[in-house]
Amino acid sequence: MKHIAEWENLVNAKLSILENIIKNKFGLSLLNLKISYDLKGLRAGLFIPKTNEIKLNGKLCKEFPERMVNEVLVHEVAHFVTNKVFKNSKPHGKKWKDIAILLGLKNPKTTHDMPVNPARQFQKYEYKCSCGTHNISSVRHKRIITKKAKYACKRCGGLLEKV
Repeated sequence: MKHIAEWENLVNAKLSILENIIKNKFGLSLLNLKISYDLKGLRAGLFIPKTNEIKLNGKLCKEFPERMVNEVLVHEVAHFVTNKVFKNSKPHGKKWKDIAILLGLKNPKTTHDMPVNPARQFQKYEYKCSCGTHNISSVRHKRIITKKAKYACKRCGGLLEKV
């Protein structure tokens, strides 16, 4: 996608098609649905019920515009509809799947297979116990050095100590 205007035209065209289906079947409108492109990391899309917002991964939108519109946007709109029509249904349950199919997904999936890199790399810290060494997260490392937590090895039960 060369220009943001092209992307927005693609999204708006798809939303118009989806809204016609949703209005006819459920009497719902997409007017209060917000779309943003600031999602980072491994996820392609996310629906937030409290704010009626769909967040899309901007990097993936640039790299895979057709898939993001025809698969991820439809997937997230299906969450919006499911949330409005069936308040307490499972996020990827039968009702969501039926709505996703109605909206045009041939084989609704819960994950995508587009290549992505994590939004950030986490530093690991090396710790040891009596049976070997372990890499732990910066969060656990900080808890250990501030004496807020102690961690034991799952294999031998020995306390982890900084190498």
